[in-house]
Amino acid sequence: MRIVFEVRKGLRIGIELKCNTCFITEIVWSENPYSDKMPINTAAVSGIMTIGGGYSNLEDILSALDIPSMTSHTFQKGHSRISATWEETAAQSSNGRETTGDRGR
Repeated sequence: MRIVFEVRKGLRIGIELKCNTCFITEIVWSENPYSDKMPINTAAVSGIMTIGGGYSNLEDILSALDIPSMTSHTFQKGHSRISATWEETAAQSSNGRETTGDRGR
């Protein structure tokens, strides 16, 4: 087997391998796409959002670890998706509940 090239999709990495005998090629990804775990790009964006950070903060952390960062476009797509999910969850959790200002009325 030899490495043909590397594919990057944010922090997710795929390495294309080619067999020297049968010449079959296959891409091996750094994470299982069928896993129930949160994808690495989503986890990184969500984690940085949780501490109140943004793209430049994520870049700083990854740079200190010598890990190539995702593009700002990839970050923004994740940020928008996560924000919408958080807003939906907050709305659902507040439906039917009394707010702090309504107590005792």
